Amino acid sequence: MYNLRNNKIIKIQDEVDKSKYFTLDDFEFIFPTNGTKLVEIIFIPFENYRFIIQEAEVKKEKKSGLAMSLAFSYDVEDVIQIIESPGNYKNTERTNHKSIDTCISQINDWLYNIQSELSNTTIDINNIADETLQDIKDILNQQFPDDKEIFTKEEIAEITKKLENLQEQIDNLEEELKISKEDNIKIKNIIEQSTSNLSIYPKKSWYFTTLNKFKRINNDINILIELKDNITNMIDYFK
Repeated sequence: MYNLRNNKIIKIQDEVDKSKYFTLDDFEFIFPTNGTKLVEIIFIPFENYRFIIQEAEVKKEKKSGLAMSLAFSYDVEDVIQIIESPGNYKNTERTNHKSIDTCISQINDWLYNIQSELSNTTIDINNIADETLQDIKDILNQQFPDDKEIFTKEEIAEITKKLENLQEQIDNLEEELKISKEDNIKIKNIIEQSTSNLSIYPKKSWYFTTLNKFKRINNDINILIELKDNITNMIDYFK
C-alpha cells in the first residue's frame, strides 16, 4: 500500500497532466510504500530534474524563559517538505509547508522551471543516466555537434507541416488499424507538445524528447514504429 492515499496520487498526476508544457509520459512517478518520502517525480529525458514531497522534522529555535539567560532550546515541528530541481532560482531548492495540498500546487511552478531551463540553457544529453541510450546520444552528437543549435523559422514551419501530416495519416487510419480514441488523443497531445517545443528546445533536446514521447506509445502503427524505434529515421523524417 502506498504512503499516499489514491485521491492524492490522482491529484498529483492531474497537476502534471494539465501542464501546457509536458505530458504524463515525460515523467516517471514513484509512490513509496514506506519511509517518509511520499512521492518522487522524475523528468525522464533528464533525470536530475526531480520533484520530491516528503515528511520531515525541522527545529525551531526558542529562547529560554530563564531570566538573564542566553541559553536556547528548540521546538520540533512536523512539516511536509519539497525538494525540487530546478528550483525558482537555484539548481536545487528545499522548502517546508504545512499541507500536502500546498506542495502539490507547487508542481506547476516546477514544470515551468523545467521548461525555462530547457529553453534558456544548454542541455548535455551525455549526462542522461540510462546507458542503453548511448547509441542515441552518439547519433545526436554527430548530427548536431552544436548543443545550442536551434530550429530556423523555415525549419519550424516545415516540421510543423510534417507533424500535421502525420496526425492526418493517423486519423485516416484510425478505423482501419483499430486505434482507440484514447490512443489517438494521446498521439495528438504528443504531436501538439512536439510542435510547441520546436520554438523552445535546441535541436538535440527536441529530437531526444520527441523520440521519448513516441517510444511510450504502445501500438503497431507502422509509421510510428519507424519513428520511435530509430532516431536516425526520426531525424530523416523531419529534416
